[in-house]
Amino acid sequence: MIRVFEDQDFEAIEEIYTLAKLDEFRFERGPFELIPLRQDEERLRGLMESVIFVYADKGIRGYGAVYENEIRTLLVHPLFRRQGVGNQLFGLDRKTRYALRRKKQRGGKSALSAIWF
Repeated sequence: MIRVFEDQDFEAIEEIYTLAKLDEFRFERGPFELIPLRQDEERLRGLMESVIFVYADKGIRGYGAVYENEIRTLLVHPLFRRQGVGNQLFGLDRKTRYALRRKKQRGGKSALSAIWF
């Protein structure tokens, strides 16, 4: 079920954020320091000024954040990736996903380029 973020969702969102960032940085050559979401003032401010949606099904499986016309975040818990959670969060149908994928392959920039299809 997709619903609007509630304060009690923050810990689950923070866990998903941490897992996603660790995945993102796993190929870094040098050392890196993961700043927890609640300590990263800039990212936290950007997230909290957005409209946040969560995919909840026996816990939070993923979340997305939109500010004005910009998708700021779309993260899915690693255990639930490739199961349509991100697509459902943003209501993307198959035709739209295909068009975005093609645009990305041609080197175009897309607001959805961070989505794992």
